[in-house]
Amino acid sequence: MKRFFLLSISLLCSISVTAQTQDAIDRFQFDPEITYDTSIPSPKDYLGYELGDEYTFHHEVMGYFEELANVSGKVTFHNYGETYERRKLNYVVITSEENQRNIDTIRETNYELANNPGNVNVTDQPVIVWLSYSVHGNEPSTSESAMQTAYRLAASLDSETANWLENAVVIIDPVLNPDGRDRYIYWYKSSQANVLNVDPNDLEHDEIWPGGRTNHYWFDLNRDWVWLIHPESRGRISVYQQWMPQVHLDFHEQGFNNNYFTMPGTTPRNHELPEDYEYWADVFGRGAIAEFDKAQVNFETRERFDFFYPGYGSSYPSIMGSIGMLAEQGGHSRGGRAVETDDGYVLTLRQRYLITTKMVFQ
Repeated sequence: MKRFFLLSISLLCSISVTAQTQDAIDRFQFDPEITYDTSIPSPKDYLGYELGDEYTFHHEVMGYFEELANVSGKVTFHNYGETYERRKLNYVVITSEENQRNIDTIRETNYELANNPGNVNVTDQPVIVWLSYSVHGNEPSTSESAMQTAYRLAASLDSETANWLENAVVIIDPVLNPDGRDRYIYWYKSSQANVLNVDPNDLEHDEIWPGGRTNHYWFDLNRDWVWLIHPESRGRISVYQQWMPQVHLDFHEQGFNNNYFTMPGTTPRNHELPEDYEYWADVFGRGAIAEFDKAQVNFETRERFDFFYPGYGSSYPSIMGSIGMLAEQGGHSRGGRAVETDDGYVLTLRQRYLITTKMVFQ
């Protein structure tokens, strides 16, 4: 009877998690009527598993992005350095094939726009959008989202996506902190149970010290955008300064009991922020909120996360003339593949990456 009871409990938990996972898939479909170019592999095609079933190592993430660049004329793959542990730091540029043929001119014109705006006719100039993921290595669902985002941009055949890529150049940095990310994932995979355990007190939800948040020297790279002490930051900013994007989104995760944070953040603000920063932060925030309302996603805004310190991935781009934004999905290192929140909801890795991807396409 005891074994039967335990088996019944396990089955009920499994059914609950499966049902909530399917709920996440149903609620966050990205226009399911869209068709995709079958010559371009999806993340599942390349990795051999559905995103959200498990975590993806840094080299596998980069391998997928490099494969996209190999098969799609819309994607180019670039290196900007390597970490202390010799992991490569890479980014991709995604835009229409016509824009790719003129990408050097677009970049040079945009650089001139940032430095001498009166000299540039912006009528035909695409907007530059930069997406940054996983500066904190133990906020891992963000890099899973980066792969889904890139796949949508590279492979979808709908007119809306084509219009985006005609009028925008999208730069994706999928893993800003490879050493920290792999430190977390190696720990998690060695600690996870064979049977999914959603109890937040279980071992796989209690990351050991020093954790994956920081880089090799346990430095928080989200404090290094200005000072450029570490190679990850120096390489990234050297490329950032060549592009000077108009829009920058920095994707993070926070505690698994928190609602999604979207713009604007709390005060005080840094006085060096552009004059129009408040207006555009509110515009983008309201766009995200409208989508979250449709999908019945709880969110928070304005209550915390300051934009005063200049070395964050949200404040540095803003001071450089962009609309720098922060996004924080609930989950973090304790989220695992699935975890039960304080209100009894089972938050899954699949839901976490899907919500973050939805944020991009709001």
